[in-house]
Amino acid sequence: MALESLLMVWILTSSEAFLLRGPAGPLVAQLGGSVLLPCSAETPLPLEELEVEWRRTDSEALVHLFQEGEVRPESQSYDYSGRAHFLTEGFAAGNYSLLLTNVTRADGRDYICKVFTNLDSNEITAEIKDIERLVVTGTGVASAYVGDEVTLNCSVDSHIPPGELDNVTWKRKDQEMLVLVFRYDQIVPVSAHELYRDRADLFTAEIPKGNFSLRLKHVRPEDKGEYVCEAHSGHLSASTIIVLQGLGPPPVLILALVLCVIALLLALGLGVPSCIHLVSNDNGRTMLMHCSLVFCPNIIMFIAFMLYGVKQGFVVEIATCATVNLVRFLLVFKTAPYLDRLPACPKKYIKGMGVMLQYLITAGALFSGVFADLSVFGINTYFFGYAVGMNLFFNFWEIIFDGIKDLEYWCFTYVDIINWILLWLLVVGYSTFNLSMSITTLTVTLGVDVFFHFQHFHKKWYVMWTILLVLLFPTCISTFFYYLYWMLANKPEGPGLMCGCALLYSLTAVSGFDHPQTTADIPIPHIVVYIFGAAALPVINAAALTTELITQLVTGARMFSDLQVIVLPCECVFVCGWLALQPYHYWKRTGAIIQEQLRGIATTLSCKHQRSQEP
Repeated sequence: MALESLLMVWILTSSEAFLLRGPAGPLVAQLGGSVLLPCSAETPLPLEELEVEWRRTDSEALVHLFQEGEVRPESQSYDYSGRAHFLTEGFAAGNYSLLLTNVTRADGRDYICKVFTNLDSNEITAEIKDIERLVVTGTGVASAYVGDEVTLNCSVDSHIPPGELDNVTWKRKDQEMLVLVFRYDQIVPVSAHELYRDRADLFTAEIPKGNFSLRLKHVRPEDKGEYVCEAHSGHLSASTIIVLQGLGPPPVLILALVLCVIALLLALGLGVPSCIHLVSNDNGRTMLMHCSLVFCPNIIMFIAFMLYGVKQGFVVEIATCATVNLVRFLLVFKTAPYLDRLPACPKKYIKGMGVMLQYLITAGALFSGVFADLSVFGINTYFFGYAVGMNLFFNFWEIIFDGIKDLEYWCFTYVDIINWILLWLLVVGYSTFNLSMSITTLTVTLGVDVFFHFQHFHKKWYVMWTILLVLLFPTCISTFFYYLYWMLANKPEGPGLMCGCALLYSLTAVSGFDHPQTTADIPIPHIVVYIFGAAALPVINAAALTTELITQLVTGARMFSDLQVIVLPCECVFVCGWLALQPYHYWKRTGAIIQEQLRGIATTLSCKHQRSQEP
């Protein structure tokens, strides 16, 4: 009887359900890291009859299995093969926990641990609630040309919003040099090394998407090397390495540099013999050489400027410089001592319309940026309609009716009014309306046009109107420049626009003069002005652009902040040189007569004074 009682107690004890312990709460895992899913029995269970099974609750995917005293890796689901491991050394102590390695986002689920014996079974659930992740990826290799802008790609993927990251840093791995720091949702520029200050930036609009790509401007040869993009958030950190290589000279800039050298050599090679022929009055077979001098260097420089502009993106600046070189032939031919040897049709057009055409084309290029800003208002359409319409009108009358009477008067008035319209467009474009400015500039503009009208159509008081015009026109230009400076002083494009306006005002003054019938009485000054425009200007332009290109290729930075401040003032000197020849030529022709008349007036006044003194 006692033996039966003991046997009954043993059976009841053996069949008593065992208890399992799981995690105290949801688990947090790090993406790419490892996490332990706890599962243990309070009392160890015999291994011979033990079966441990880990499954996903949502898909019943078998994560791992221990059966018949052995681990069964072949039964694992494909997604967990090689990643889920039992700590078998703890089985004897009742520890059936699962170690999950190389955690992925898909692992954030509920898992069930089922333990079976011959007599009973039990289960617990473990939840991986959050997958902490901080993953930094990049392109690995980037390349750029010197002077270019390059983007080093870096993306940060995290469960933490990008703006809440502790910091994201860019630094040179090979030199331990900080390039840029993003901390607490803002860029900290002062932390960057001086070599990268004002050159390195992030795409701020892309940061909320986790895009921390580095934009490096004006790439220099010393920028070549390894860059590290590193992100930190709490105990998490990750980084990636991007190699910047291939910092060679851009082929487009090399081609532009070669063209500049060719233009320079052509201008010098053709300019010197042309000057010798003109001084010696040799009218042999030199027309081809003169035409080559006028066209070839300027066309080559036009192409060189356009190549440089396409590569660097300075649209308005380069468009203006290129256009000035392209249309220079109009004024150069107008100043040419051999102009009368040209065919009748181009000669007549250059004498009558060349200056106005050069003015319109130059103004269109110079103010193209302003026109683009005003395109939404349609103002540029009206301006171009006015400009093109008037030009077609003049051309029609010039060709069909053999010229317009007092053509220089109409051209001068036309471009003088355009000067005021362009100033008004700047006012609208920069939202700087000033009533006194508008009234003052319009008054002096109309005053100049009125005096110019009286000078041409009221010959009786010609001298008086001329004196008034000579006094008022500089006043008009000074007023324009005063308001230009007031509007553009703090604008980066201000110096270029002001230099361009100076050229336009010089062309305006030239348009008011008749083309001289002959300049044989001033051969040397005439030749000097012509050679300056035909040869010296291409040389200056080629030298300036060559210097800019070499600086870009060597350092990656610009030599001149705006090439217009080099090209346009030199062009203005050429125009003013031709302008100065007009009164000088007039004085050479009529100076003796004017002096004789002045002496006669002085004698008459002296005689009257003596008679008044006699008793």
